[in-house]
Amino acid sequence: MSKLLCNLLPSSVTLEAVVRKKKVILRADKVMARTGLPKSSLYAIPGFPGRISLSGRRSGWLEDEVEAWIEGRVRASRSGGLSDRSTAA
Repeated sequence: MSKLLCNLLPSSVTLEAVVRKKKVILRADKVMARTGLPKSSLYAIPGFPGRISLSGRRSGWLEDEVEAWIEGRVRASRSGGLSDRSTAA
């Protein structure tokens, strides 16, 4: 980190705290909105991030993992690595 940026941070804030990002758990409706997938596909697509149990009937997905999956799909699609069949839900 540049010396100027270090000087702008309060003394109580460490470089590690700036770099480290909080984990965000997304519920199914948010994951569906971000991916365009139906709910059933969130549980069935091989390679899709696994869900996290929050309580008896509640689950969620880590935002970072969902975003990484989306980025991987974009890269594969742009490089010709995805067929129509592999995107079917």
